[in-house]
Amino acid sequence: MSIDHDEGHEGHLPAVEDWPKGFGEASWWPFVTAAGGAGFYVGAALFVLGRNGILSPAVGPGVFMLSSVAFLAGLYGWLYHAFVVDFWEGEADDYGFPLKLTMLLFLVTEVATFGAGFIYYFFI
Repeated sequence: MSIDHDEGHEGHLPAVEDWPKGFGEASWWPFVTAAGGAGFYVGAALFVLGRNGILSPAVGPGVFMLSSVAFLAGLYGWLYHAFVVDFWEGEADDYGFPLKLTMLLFLVTEVATFGAGFIYYFFI
């Protein structure tokens, strides 16, 4: 899909500021996030193998921590390039305060909902 054509609508394609440049809506951030998420399981498996003496006991937690960094960096990059960069550049100013309030309210409720689910799952 090229961003050089006009299909009769005004506006922008989402995530055209994304990396790598020149691919329109293509984004590598979901893959970075998925690799970090998969690394959680690899780190947990290496931790179990480290307890049995097959590997060093520090390998599993190290992989888990690196995977956490990759996962969080992927989420940050994905969110920033797809949504936040245009928001902070003032593109939402055309729609006024209700659009900004709605976006912030959505983000707060999503964090609260998933946070409550994770707290319930891990601690109760």
